[in-house]
Amino acid sequence: MSDIQFTIDQTRFRYRVGGLLIHEGKLLAITNPEEKVAYTLGGAVQIGETAEEALKREIWEEIGMTLSSSRLLFVHENFFEGRLGPIHEIGLFFEIQVLEDPSKAKALGLTNDGIHESIVWLDIEHPSIPVVPEIVLQEAKTLTKGVRHFLSV
Repeated sequence: MSDIQFTIDQTRFRYRVGGLLIHEGKLLAITNPEEKVAYTLGGAVQIGETAEEALKREIWEEIGMTLSSSRLLFVHENFFEGRLGPIHEIGLFFEIQVLEDPSKAKALGLTNDGIHESIVWLDIEHPSIPVVPEIVLQEAKTLTKGVRHFLSV
């Protein structure tokens, strides 16, 4: 299947999902040697896939664990400058749980450039590196009920 992403006038559009897996007051995040930031589990939604199906697939691909539950937390419209130019991204972010012991998670994923990713458990109150998008940590602290909408330009 193909990821839901395309480019118009040098701006890339992406539709993605993100999973906030919180265990013992820490957020499981992904990073890689090319980045100075961490990001949530998740990735692109593919054509014909629901957001939850994409989340299940991405969790399995990235940490080899089975999604047991998810709750939509927020929708994030994000406009930012990527390595290859401007990006317009719509992200659906979920609070997630897995069947397995999350403390045993191991990074299995690769970036689009083939670079091995790694897992980092970040203290929600005092993370050791920045998390993108920035709204993730704020929402991880509260896990409010109901779906919220954020715009970052």
